[in-house]
Amino acid sequence: MASHTRKRIRLGRRLRELREARGITLATAGAAIQGDGPKVSRQEHAKAYVSPHDLAIYFQLYEVPPDAQPELRDLLVQKRIRHWWQEFANDINANLTEVIALEDDAAEAMEYQPNVIPGLLQTKDYAGAIIGTGFNAYGSDQVEALVTVREMRQRLLREDEPLTYHAIATEAALHFDVGGPDVMREQMLHLLDEMALPNVTFRIVPFSAGRMAAQAAGFTILKFEDSDDPDAAWMEGFGGMIPRDSRREIRLYNRLFDEIASAALSPDETAALLRDRSESL
Repeated sequence: MASHTRKRIRLGRRLRELREARGITLATAGAAIQGDGPKVSRQEHAKAYVSPHDLAIYFQLYEVPPDAQPELRDLLVQKRIRHWWQEFANDINANLTEVIALEDDAAEAMEYQPNVIPGLLQTKDYAGAIIGTGFNAYGSDQVEALVTVREMRQRLLREDEPLTYHAIATEAALHFDVGGPDVMREQMLHLLDEMALPNVTFRIVPFSAGRMAAQAAGFTILKFEDSDDPDAAWMEGFGGMIPRDSRREIRLYNRLFDEIASAALSPDETAALLRDRSESL
C-alpha cells in the first residue's frame, strides 16, 4: 500500500494529467473548486490536500468515467495522520519534511556529497559539527533536534526490510577537519562498520578522478518498489534540500550518479582508504 505522502503525489500527478488532457487551465480548475489556480497547482504537486468535495468537482470537470473514479478516491488521504518527524515541525522545513516522508517509504536511496560524509552514515558528533556551522547558523537547541532527526532517519538502514543505500563522497570529505581528529577518526571507523551492512554501499571518488571529483552540489535520488511511483530527487542548496520535480531533471540526476559512480573507487579500495585515513588521525 502506498504511503500517505506517495498517495498524495500519485493523486496530484493523475489530476494534472487529466486536466492537461482536457486542455483546462489552472485558473478554470481553480474557479470550479471555488479556489484559484495556485491552489490547484499545489494540489497537483502534493503541497496541498485534495478534499472529497474538490475531487468530485474534478470528476465532473475532467469527465472522469465512473469506472475510473474509485481508484482516484482510494488516493485521498486525511490530514490527521501523524508521523514521528512531525514532532520536529519547528526545526525542519517543508522540503526536508518531504524528503524524510518519502525516504521513509523508499526502497532505495542514492546520495552523492562532494565535501561531507553522506547524512545516513554520519556519527552523532560529526553530524552535530556539520549542522552547527555554515550558512544556516543554527542555535544549539535546533542543532540538537536536527541531529536527533538524522539519527532517527538512520534507523532505516537497520529495519527488517532496510533501505538499500548507495552513498558516494569525494576524497575531500575525508580530509576536511570536521569537529577535530577524534571526531574524524570515529567517523572513519563508523563508515567501515556501516559498509559491512549488506544493504549499504559507500564509495569514494579519489582526487585523481579529475572532473568527476569536482561536481559541486550534493544530491539525493529515491526509488520505490511500486512502478506507479516515479523516482524523486533533491539537490543541496544554501537553504537546504531543493526538489527537482521534472522527469527530465530526474533522468539527468540518475545519469550523473552513474557517471560519478563509474569514477569512484571500489568498496574494497574505499575501505582501505578509510583505514589509512583513520590511522593517520
